[in-house]
Amino acid sequence: MKRLASVLTALALLGAGACAMHVDGQPVGEKGVNKVGEGKKPDQYSFPENNSGFAQGEIDQPDPVPGFNWRGWDKQPSGRCAWVPAGLFDGIAATPPGPAGHFCSFFLDQAAGDAVQITWGGSFNPFDYDPVAFMEPATIAGLQARVYDLKRNQDAYPGSCQVEVNTRSVNKVDLLVWNQNKKPIDRAKSCQTAKTIMERIVKAMVPLAGGKVWDRTPQQPVRGSVSEACKLVNDVVTTYAVIEIGDRKHVQGKNDMGTTCLAQTDVRKAETLLTNGPDQGLAQVHPAKGAQVSEHKIGLLPARQEIVGLACAYAVEIVPGRLLRIEYRDHFNKGNGCMYARTLAQQAVSELLEDVE
Repeated sequence: MKRLASVLTALALLGAGACAMHVDGQPVGEKGVNKVGEGKKPDQYSFPENNSGFAQGEIDQPDPVPGFNWRGWDKQPSGRCAWVPAGLFDGIAATPPGPAGHFCSFFLDQAAGDAVQITWGGSFNPFDYDPVAFMEPATIAGLQARVYDLKRNQDAYPGSCQVEVNTRSVNKVDLLVWNQNKKPIDRAKSCQTAKTIMERIVKAMVPLAGGKVWDRTPQQPVRGSVSEACKLVNDVVTTYAVIEIGDRKHVQGKNDMGTTCLAQTDVRKAETLLTNGPDQGLAQVHPAKGAQVSEHKIGLLPARQEIVGLACAYAVEIVPGRLLRIEYRDHFNKGNGCMYARTLAQQAVSELLEDVE
């Protein structure tokens, strides 16, 4: 899955009493992932000046538009362009916007092959897999953004340019300007065009930019939509934390509170607890013993961050009385552990929202 925004079709657990439960956040001692280094604590992340890193600010906003894998897209007459307000691209688009694979697309110049692709979904994350050809910081309608392209895109489609915006919601938005005929185009011009179009999109759809969310966009998961931890925190989710090992290597387990799932490489580990419910939410499942705790959100869902030593976890009440807790740990200790934990929780919530019609 690595990253879809491209030119082509990207625990040790302890139970307590009936009214209160406790999750031990200490990592299990396996492989090299748990070596204690001399680096930063997991909440000491330094954001790069070029916006090449994680999303800044809380992820506490409603989703403007469903992600590209939302099951409801097939029921929309205009597919993945159903969210587009009338007249949004007037004066820019040479053709009406229409669905194309995971994207909403239109031509800027049909004869020349200059086109635009718009994608909702995924996290505003570092580019851990794909080499980047260029990266520039930007602010679009007051929102954190970056202007960039992947090296493989530039090699195949010279002059293509992407703009990605941190909407501070579960799903970000990415826009690509490219030439489908592989004709070299002016990169400065394509980047300016991308920024211009993106500004229209976020001002129309993103609340923090004065926009209004599409009224069909799911904001809350449905009770009973997932039964096991490994089915939710699958390899698509853990890939966002650079744990890409295949679903078969995710180790499923059970305890008195629910199901568990372990996904790890030699240097990174994600441990998940999904409680059974119906009375096992944030209020009932206590933070890890000795944890440094802070309150947060994932979209509109209540959440908390728990730091125990060099491990960091995000616990999200996905439906009332049911908790998803994902703990992340690596041996690099670069201060980004909580960013990866948040991203894992964010992507898991995104998976749940995809199933809401």
